[in-house]
Amino acid sequence: AGFVLAQGLARDAPPSIETAAMESAAAALCRILADRTPHLAAAAACALGFAGLRAALPLPLVVESSAAVPADTDSPADEKSEAARKEAAKEAAKKAPPSRALVGERVLGMLTDKDTKVVLRSISAAGFLLAGDPENATFRESLLEGLLKLATSKTEDIQFAVGEALVFVFGGLNLPCEDVLYSHFSCLTDCASLHKSAAPEAASNDAAMQDASAVQVHFPGTDATRARVLEYVFDECVFHTRSEVRCSGTVWLTNLLKYCGQHAAVQAKLSEIHEALSQLLGDNNELTQEMASRGMSLVYELGDEETKKELVGSLVGTLSGTATRKRRAVKVVGETRVFEEGQMGAAPDGKSLSTYQELCSLANEMGQP
Repeated sequence: AGFVLAQGLARDAPPSIETAAMESAAAALCRILADRTPHLAAAAACALGFAGLRAALPLPLVVESSAAVPADTDSPADEKSEAARKEAAKEAAKKAPPSRALVGERVLGMLTDKDTKVVLRSISAAGFLLAGDPENATFRESLLEGLLKLATSKTEDIQFAVGEALVFVFGGLNLPCEDVLYSHFSCLTDCASLHKSAAPEAASNDAAMQDASAVQVHFPGTDATRARVLEYVFDECVFHTRSEVRCSGTVWLTNLLKYCGQHAAVQAKLSEIHEALSQLLGDNNELTQEMASRGMSLVYELGDEETKKELVGSLVGTLSGTATRKRRAVKVVGETRVFEEGQMGAAPDGKSLSTYQELCSLANEMGQP
């Protein structure tokens, strides 16, 4: 259904596919997103993602629903009545009028599912929907933020899946929509046609800029989206206190370099990206180290001659210990995880020592705040 719908949304769509039929199909898939079977809902999300990659879904942006569930003020607030209220709310949600906002809301909910396969499918769907409907502020506020919040995941498959989704969202990907819809597409890594243009090793700066302008036509993205992605990666991920968040940020940044490296938004931050990745080479996470190393190679390949000289000098200074690093201040709050669970043992009372608040409490008890 998703592929047929995508074909109908194409500019050169056959006249046999009526607009009413496409709207009906999209609405039906939207309703399936609320199905109790997670894998069926995930399949519907994939179908809508494939269709949404082609163009904005043929659904209204927002539809106001009058089917509200009234609060039961006369019944006692016991478990049975609470369960009944939740069940009624779920049934009312199923009957909500289909809209693009509702699609985003339901796919967003699937991003936190317990089943990794469901999460991976919903990540792909979210990336496609955002890429095909870049001006949709509702999607940016829900789906994009939902993808970014997955930085805390410790599952590598999820980290890489989000990285690829952000590539589609970012814009400038040299991959026609047809290469996804009409092939055995599984991930960007297996797409051979991309590797020829991801990071050209020998190209003049002028030619690189021409390539950059040529590849932005497939998935243009928006300046607001690009700014948000880069802001989040730098401010919330690569300098975070938690290892898995730094790892996610490094994976995402390397994906952006590999597939969107010619974009002006990335080119403008090559020096800053190099500085961040050089600090992550000594991270205690092996995947973070590996991705930081790959990212630095990509930064070098993407830069012009002047940038390359600057990067080499910076790297030599870093390795020799003579360079002055510009470290960013890391935000630390009470619940910030400084160490992994069990890494620092336990406090005298048996409590764990992992968050900043727990470490401060132990220091105060010992009289050494």
